[in-house]
Amino acid sequence: MPSPSLGIAELGKTPVHIITVIVSALVMGVCLFVAKALSAAWLREWGLGIAILVGLAVAYFAHTAGLAPAAA
Repeated sequence: MPSPSLGIAELGKTPVHIITVIVSALVMGVCLFVAKALSAAWLREWGLGIAILVGLAVAYFAHTAGLAPAAA
């Protein structure tokens, strides 16, 4: 049986993981929708990079806000 992807495997560990995955998916969806609406091929290509950068920023701010447990 194949192992689940890293995103799915890490999903339930902390609220930060859940928030990050949801926000990244929403940003990717918005990028694809806008790219299709505006016929902007470049945005379709850059959508994943934008989603990753936004996800990293959200994870950082969620972590520093105390949503993750303290390191042991």
